Parts: sequence; structure tokens; C-alpha cells
Amino acid sequence: MFYYIYKITNKLNMNFYIGRRQCECIPENDTYFGSGVLLEKAISKYGKQNFEKEIIILCSTYEELIEQEIKLVNTELIKNDMCYNLALGGHGGYTFYENRNYKHNDESRKKISESKKGKVRIDMIGNQKGKEFWTGRKRTSDDKKKKSDAAIKRMNNDCNPFGHVLQCPYCMKTGQLPNMKRWHFENCKQRIG
Repeated sequence: MFYYIYKITNKLNMNFYIGRRQCECIPENDTYFGSGVLLEKAISKYGKQNFEKEIIILCSTYEELIEQEIKLVNTELIKNDMCYNLALGGHGGYTFYENRNYKHNDESRKKISESKKGKVRIDMIGNQKGKEFWTGRKRTSDDKKKKSDAAIKRMNNDCNPFGHVLQCPYCMKTGQLPNMKRWHFENCKQRIG
């Protein structure tokens, strides 16, 4: 197992990300390119070709790897405007939520609590009584008819992509618009060339 600290630099604006990695291949051949939230956003914005990865420290053990990351990725580095790192070194990215800038104080917690008292939570189906309302009950035929009519109306509505039924010219299968776009037409297995 190989352990190393790497630095990824944006060649356009010199912003950077420092991370740790353990891998079974030689570090120079490792294709891993970091997983920081800001780094991934920057790569999608500027393109991977505008970033450069360099190995800055090779370590012999996992413990040494953690120590080195803690030394390098400290509070001062995170406060640097050019740094893509969000969390202190040694813990991984999930500590960002512990270090977030917004934490409710006692007064705001009390206000939130007071505002929610006495309100009935409306669940996903919009029924104030919740799922317990339908437990052990049977739907009436009128209710079933209303639901069926509403579904047919939704299916026939032009703005609903699921209401459109298309046929693939290559395999002659029919289906709803999203699935047909994904699996048929230009992507159809029966298409030649």
C-alpha cells in the first residue's frame, strides 16, 4: 500500500487543493483526482485539463499520512482565499458540517420551536391525518374512479412527458418519452451504425 499527500493546482488562477491518498498502485500512476466539494465544482467549471496534480509528500504508514495532512491542512490554510479545502486535515470532508458558519443560538432555537408548536405536519400525500388515516381502510369505488380519471388526465396532458407514447423506428418498441429517449432512437441496440 502506498500513502501520499497530493496538491492539485488550477493552472488558470493558481487556486489549490491539498489531500491525502492511499492506493495500491504507484502514486505517479494513480488517476485519483481529489474529491473536495469546491475542487469538483472548479473542475466542472474550468475543465480537468486546466488542473495539475503533484505528489508533495510520500509516507510509509497511514498514521504518518494523517499526521502530515494535519500539519499541512490547518486553519490558516483553510482561511486562504486560494484554497479549495473546506475541512481541517486528518478527519476527512465530513467535518465541514461541524465547522459550518451558521449555528443556531438558544434564542433562535426557541423561536423555531415556538413557531412549530401546535402545527399538524402534512405528509407527502397532503393528508393532515397522515398515513395512519388509510391503514386498515379500503378505498371506495368513487375514490378509485376519481384517482383513475386524474391519472388519465395527467397522462393525456401535453406538458407531461410521461403522457407521450413514442415508437422507436429501429426496434418498433413503444414507451414513454423519457425511457424511449434514454434506451431507443439514437441509443437503440437494433440501430445499425
